[in-house]
Amino acid sequence: MTRPTSTVPLFRPRTWVSGLAALALVGALGGCGALSAREQEKSDASSTSADSSAGAENPGSSSRGGTGKAPAGRPGEQETGDVNDPATWILRPENTFIDGVDDYDLKTSIEDSSDRDFTLQFALGDEAAQIPECAEVSQKIDSFHGTIAQGAVATYKGDIDPVTPGEDVKINAAAVILDEETDVMTLYSEAAKACGDIGGKFDVSVEQVYDLDVVHIEAVGKHFYIGGRSAGKAQLFLYVQGVEESQAVAFIKAQVDLFDRSVGSAG
Repeated sequence: MTRPTSTVPLFRPRTWVSGLAALALVGALGGCGALSAREQEKSDASSTSADSSAGAENPGSSSRGGTGKAPAGRPGEQETGDVNDPATWILRPENTFIDGVDDYDLKTSIEDSSDRDFTLQFALGDEAAQIPECAEVSQKIDSFHGTIAQGAVATYKGDIDPVTPGEDVKINAAAVILDEETDVMTLYSEAAKACGDIGGKFDVSVEQVYDLDVVHIEAVGKHFYIGGRSAGKAQLFLYVQGVEESQAVAFIKAQVDLFDRSVGSAG
């Protein structure tokens, strides 16, 4: 895709798990042979991982031993996931806090070596190049490359009203265990700070979502949330487009909370 010369931002964050296509402003995150939520519930938990021996140890920052299982917390809160099973770090549709979400496609298999690439992209077009700090952190995100040992990606579905009439709605979450530890997701909070001044120069708003490693971008009447969480080898990546702000933020906070509890649940 060619970078635009207008103030419309190029925005192409990418993450791959098991043959998924690029996640972008102009394209949804998707995958071949994805399982629906109903199909996934019928699957044996042991079949949700592939080639996962590299991620069998606690992928988070904690090195404590244990089963990785823990009881549910507050009422209505999704139960803590298994530290060794990224699919259980992802919110089920009924726990997203987004009106109209009633199902998801959940992809959990890694079929060949090309499926193991984990890359990200964050660019705001030529305008960002005029803010050196913004261009620098964007380049750091673009140049990141990790290797997936185990992962799961959810694409949520349902009758969801867009915040702006006619806007596409996309809600995606990816949870992966990488071969090596990284704090790459903190770059998104750095991007929010470094690129925040772009709003004073162009018709683009770039803001951090609370104190999370998530950026809220508003441009040409469209709304995007991108970022996630890093915890050692464990990584959470989120992309939300076209969802009403309070619901999008509630989903992001609930998903980060579930991830934090799950990857720190051993012992």
